[in-house]
Amino acid sequence: MSNGANSNYSGLSVYNWPGTWVPTAATPIILDTEIRGGVRTISGQSGDRLADVAGQRLQDGMLVWLQAGYSANGYTFTSNTFYQYLSGGAARNGTTGNLPNGESYWTLFSSGGGGGSQGIQGTQGAQGIQGIAGSGGSSGSQGTQGSQGVQGTQGVQGFYGTQGTQGTQGIQGVQGTQGVQGVQGAGVQGVQGTQGAGYALTVQEVYDSNNTTANTVTNIKTLQFDLDSAFNVIDETNGIARIVTSSTFKYWDINGTRVFQAEGLDTLNLIANNNVTITGNANSDPKSLTFDLNPTINVSNVITQNINVSNNLITGVSLRTTNTVVTTSDSSIVIDSFTSSSYATVKYIIQAMSTVGVHSTEFFAMQDGVQVYTTEYATLFSVAALGAYSMNISSGNLNLTFTPYNPDNNMITIRLVRDLIIT
Repeated sequence: MSNGANSNYSGLSVYNWPGTWVPTAATPIILDTEIRGGVRTISGQSGDRLADVAGQRLQDGMLVWLQAGYSANGYTFTSNTFYQYLSGGAARNGTTGNLPNGESYWTLFSSGGGGGSQGIQGTQGAQGIQGIAGSGGSSGSQGTQGSQGVQGTQGVQGFYGTQGTQGTQGIQGVQGTQGVQGVQGAGVQGVQGTQGAGYALTVQEVYDSNNTTANTVTNIKTLQFDLDSAFNVIDETNGIARIVTSSTFKYWDINGTRVFQAEGLDTLNLIANNNVTITGNANSDPKSLTFDLNPTINVSNVITQNINVSNNLITGVSLRTTNTVVTTSDSSIVIDSFTSSSYATVKYIIQAMSTVGVHSTEFFAMQDGVQVYTTEYATLFSVAALGAYSMNISSGNLNLTFTPYNPDNNMITIRLVRDLIIT
């Protein structure tokens, strides 16, 4: 540090400082790391980099020789290069003597004294005009790239000694003109081939007995199958559709013996016998058949539990009836009904079965012509309840209603034994 008028002693004290060395002569030697400003050397290793120079040692214009390059905080510094500290006009702290330090305060030093100006950079070729886009053909050739300008000669480095004035930076060369891009070729798209001829489908109804045609429909492009007739179409992929029937009765067995086999649309005729009544209800959901057995039996001297009656058993003051109802619905249905004026008390033993499990219960009810009083007990089920039972009076009838718990529309078979007590 010089002793002229420009010297700055802010934050400094005059006394012997560690790091000063006194050789045999009377003049002390001061290490470059212990002086403010001047020229010093750093290794570039962690802890010995430009931003690590202590703020008290910094002086605008000081030079640091960097031995090993590195990158930090978005800045890259090159090895074996001088870097110059410039505070940008920042004031030194009057108490600590510190100037601010960081990567942004260091710039690459271009050696001064006696150094010539940097040579003028050569002219870069101008950018070529873009070629006209062709239609659909092959891509045209890319234009020739312009020549790169000649790089100017670097000025001679000045003598090592007092730092000289930094040389003026050379003027940047004019960018060269880019070559013209080639014209793109035009190709013609081929004509699309003619669509092949299709064949219409003919569908016929034929009697199997005599191979007689009943109805013919021509020019068919689409076949439709009636879901209400239990036909289902399954996409088997790979262009295959399989037609299946979701419900059909082909084989009819009685007591395990096959009595007949359905062929196509056969007719089934149910014949009532003595004391047997068969009625059908096409308006119910599902459609139903009811079989009534109406014998009159005098049971005054008969043990009733030994009498096996399939439908109705009249014992003077009571009537026992059995019934079976099948449903796939998830909505409430009436599974039994009788005249309210003839019977005041009723007891049901009910069994419901489906693929889910078995649900059995006893349902007891009494009515006074205005209101129904009910109770349910002895309820059992193997997995879960299949539904709920309730009873009401409507239009002079007592109706037993079953509300299924059947979101998957499984088939539920409900069998019941009904005991009525006559009023």
